[in-house]
Amino acid sequence: MESVIGIVVSLVAGAGAAYAVLRSRSVRLETQLDERTRQLKTAIRERDEERDKREGLSEKLSNAQAELSGYESSQKEREKANEQRRAELDTHFKGLASEVLKSSTDEFRKQAAEQFKQQQELADSDLKARQTAVQNLVNPVRESLDKLRKHVDDSDKERVADNTKISQSVDGLMAETNGLRKILHNPQLRGQWGEQHLHNVLDAAGMEQHVDYFKQDTVSGAPDAAWMRPDAQVKIPGGATVVIDAKTPHDSYDQAMRSTNGQEQSRLLAEHAAALAKHAQELAGRNYAQWVEGSPDFVMMYVPTDPMLDAAIKVEPTIWQETWQRHRVLITTPGLLIAFLRTVALA
Repeated sequence: MESVIGIVVSLVAGAGAAYAVLRSRSVRLETQLDERTRQLKTAIRERDEERDKREGLSEKLSNAQAELSGYESSQKEREKANEQRRAELDTHFKGLASEVLKSSTDEFRKQAAEQFKQQQELADSDLKARQTAVQNLVNPVRESLDKLRKHVDDSDKERVADNTKISQSVDGLMAETNGLRKILHNPQLRGQWGEQHLHNVLDAAGMEQHVDYFKQDTVSGAPDAAWMRPDAQVKIPGGATVVIDAKTPHDSYDQAMRSTNGQEQSRLLAEHAAALAKHAQELAGRNYAQWVEGSPDFVMMYVPTDPMLDAAIKVEPTIWQETWQRHRVLITTPGLLIAFLRTVALA
C-alpha cells in the first residue's frame, strides 16, 4: 500500500514538474508571439509609409515630366524663332556690308593713292637726306683711310730700313760672337778676355785706375813674383787692399751647354764645378794676405758671367760656401762685384 502511494506521489510530482515546464514554455512562446506580432505591425506600417512616399514621388515625377515636356516644346519654338531672326539679321547685315564695302573701297582707293604719293615724296626727300648724310660720313673716313694708307706705306719703308739695320747689327753681333767663341776656346786669349772683363767692370763701378785700383802689379817680396801678379788690387778706405783674380773655366761649361744628352751634361757640369773649385784652391795657395800690405784674410775670384757660377752651383749647391770656408776665396760675378765696388767707390 505504501509503495502504491509512493508511486502515485511520484507521478503527481512528475506531472507537476512537467506542467511547470510546459507552462514556462507556453509563456515564452506567447511572449515571442507578441514580439513578432509587434514587429509585423511595425513592418506593415513602414511598408505603408514607403508606399505613400513612392506614390507621392511618382506624382511629382509625372508633374516634372509634364513640365519638362512643356519646356522642351517652348524651347523648340524659341530656337525656331531665333533661327528665323538670325537669318533675317544675316540678310540685313550682308546688304549693309555690301553697301559699306562699295563706298569704302572707292574712298580707300582715293586715300591710298594720296598717302602713297605723300610717302613717295617723303621717301625721295629722306633718300636725298640719307645720301647727303652718308656722303658726309664717308668723306672723313676716306680721308682717314688715305692718311692711314700713307702712314702704312711710310711704316713699311721704315720697317724695311730698320730690318736692314737689324740685319747688319745681327751680322756684326754674330761676327763678334764668333770672335768671342774663338777667344774662349784659346786658353791664353780666354785669360786675357777675363782680365779685360774685370777691368771693364771696375771702370763701370766708378773705380779709377792707379787711384782706386791697380792692374797686375807684381807683389813685392814674394818668392815667385811672376806667379804672384793678381789681376787687380782694389784700395779700400782705411788702408786695406782687396786682391781680385779673374778665372774663366770655360771648356767643360761650353761643352755642357752644347750637349743634348742629360747624363753627359751632368758629367760636364760636375767637371766645370771641379775646375772652379780647383782655381779657388790655387788662389788660396798663393796666400796674398801674407805678401800684399793691408790685404784681409781672403781673396776675390772673379767669374766673368753669372751663368758660369750658376751652372756650378746647379751640380754643387755648396761650392760658394765651401770655397769661402775652406780657402777664404770669395767667388764673385759681375753683379756681386759691382755691388761691392760701388760701395767702395761711394766711400
